[in-house]
Amino acid sequence: MSVRDTVDPMIGSMLRSGAAVADPVGLGLRTDEAGRLVRSAGDVDERMHLVGALRRGDLWESTAVPELRVQAEAVARALSGLARTPARPAEAPHSEGVPEGCG
Repeated sequence: MSVRDTVDPMIGSMLRSGAAVADPVGLGLRTDEAGRLVRSAGDVDERMHLVGALRRGDLWESTAVPELRVQAEAVARALSGLARTPARPAEAPHSEGVPEGCG
């Protein structure tokens, strides 16, 4: 059975919306070398990573614990890099009408 024929509502929705695309063989979803999900437009989703069986079409060894460990570590490193990206500074709280020394 091809992933294109899935009955899984989330995967089916992702495929229909273009948020994901099946690998050429239909074993799973397309990912880049870092495990990021490839969208139908050909770009990658920086926040959506796959580990395991859904990567079999692009990375055949995706079911044994040693391979899963390597995949999980790569995803953790990628996501920790995203977490270190500086966020926009928070807007200063509005203090109009607050007595001096209380806000």
